[in-house]
Amino acid sequence: MPLPNKDDVSEQVCTAIKKEGKFDEIRREVVEKIKERGQLNQLMDQARKDAEAYLETIPDNMSKEEIRAKLREVIGRFEPQLNRIVQSSVREPWVEGWLSKEVQRKVRLAYGLPTDEHL
Repeated sequence: MPLPNKDDVSEQVCTAIKKEGKFDEIRREVVEKIKERGQLNQLMDQARKDAEAYLETIPDNMSKEEIRAKLREVIGRFEPQLNRIVQSSVREPWVEGWLSKEVQRKVRLAYGLPTDEHL
């Protein structure tokens, strides 16, 4: 019996985890932990202050589109910080541990190998 193609197994594993809602579950938990730490609130407060400071300086002849574009730029400066917060939260041991175990279990099942439950 030929072994399944590794790309097929990879796709099967991702699809299975998505269908089970595990990614959504982890995402909700990560967002909750970020909120609990207050990091997101601090970042949002600073973005709001910067946007308000910018709005106080806009010239009268500026169009709404130009104002929106500039506000996106002002707020967009916080994107790297937001990405760091999210990435550090996703790399927490509880996320990596769960994901590693789940992927290993599904790969073993795909290749017809015993899982921890069957050892």
